Amino acid sequence: MPELLSHSTAPSATVQQVLRAGLDSLLVARLSSTAERQRGELMVLLGSIHLSPAADRRTLPLCAREGGRLKTGALYKLCSDGGVRDENATFVWHNSAPPRVKFFAWLLVKGRIQCRSNLLRKGILEEDGSRCPICDAHLETPAHIMFHCSFARQFWAALGSPPVADGATLGVASVCPLPATAPARSASTLRLLCFWHLWKHRNSVVFEGLSPSLSWIRKRCRDDATLWRARLPLDHRADVDLWLTYLPPVRL
Repeated sequence: MPELLSHSTAPSATVQQVLRAGLDSLLVARLSSTAERQRGELMVLLGSIHLSPAADRRTLPLCAREGGRLKTGALYKLCSDGGVRDENATFVWHNSAPPRVKFFAWLLVKGRIQCRSNLLRKGILEEDGSRCPICDAHLETPAHIMFHCSFARQFWAALGSPPVADGATLGVASVCPLPATAPARSASTLRLLCFWHLWKHRNSVVFEGLSPSLSWIRKRCRDDATLWRARLPLDHRADVDLWLTYLPPVRL
């Protein structure tokens, strides 16, 4: 119940402390609708608990051998793959991009890459300074950089990809359109290649004074695609040859 926990004034309280003090005494005065619903669910659970002065009986139902001894193999499995899997986990981590690009992708799908909308939210920029540095749109957001900026639209169109819908959010990052012939097995890696260089192009415009340039971004996509080839499984490496057909050098 993460929403309810965020409204707690004593998030480390034990069950005994909650039962003695009362749940409401450990919550802030005003709860969100989600937290209020979770409070009701927790009250039902707490009502079924009866503490006794006897010593605790502790068991390991998920990682115990017969006789109650610890089963280390089961414990390792619990530690290495447990909890709730994020909906973007497969897209972000199960691909052939370098580790730093995967970490960038994680920040991207969470909307946490440094851009002017985030700097505005943190109070670092004023609203007048939060416009897109490339197309001068009202607000530079992560989704704007990747999909809606006029430069991003030109990039995806030159790649041969259908445009995303107006107002599309980062929720479509893992399924955004690619050229019809792009192999599905390496699609996530190709998408990350494009997102990574749209981000690097934006930073070069902001910090190095680069003029927006399709030839610049396509060359860097081609260079990295060639380098990343060795990261793909052997039977997928031919996919890079197809990627390069989407990124021909711009003839000046």
